[in-house]
Amino acid sequence: MDDCEKLMAEYPQYIYLWKRDMPRGLSGLCIQNVILINTQKSHAKQHETLGEEIGHQITTYGDIVSDPTPLNRRCEMWARRWGYQKTITLDGLIDCWHDGVNCVYEAAEFFDVTENYVLTVLDYYRESRGEWFTYDGYQFDLSHGINITE
Repeated sequence: MDDCEKLMAEYPQYIYLWKRDMPRGLSGLCIQNVILINTQKSHAKQHETLGEEIGHQITTYGDIVSDPTPLNRRCEMWARRWGYQKTITLDGLIDCWHDGVNCVYEAAEFFDVTENYVLTVLDYYRESRGEWFTYDGYQFDLSHGINITE
């Protein structure tokens, strides 16, 4: 089972459809309980998008695409951050460390996402937790990449 399938299995209440022709070239879109994913994107990008679109189902409601109000921009960010925490968890980063993964390229391969996404998620964790923090008995140093110690 790949990472997308695992994520979908956690949220079976939604209908997942992979489509070639997406509105406005979007990577993903939610319409009620249906999540659409663009098949013209890489598998890594589809995984990132799936996390965010499930995040929209969990954290927001209504049409936030067509009306770029400050509230809708915040809703977009909430869903994106939810996706960050779901696709690259702190436990997952610990697993990376145990597997000897310590660079962005290898982490992207490990999580089946793009390198840019790994960098964005690391920025998110730096902003939300700081460059140095403790989680589950592990010391995280995100000041220069991924450094974890027990």
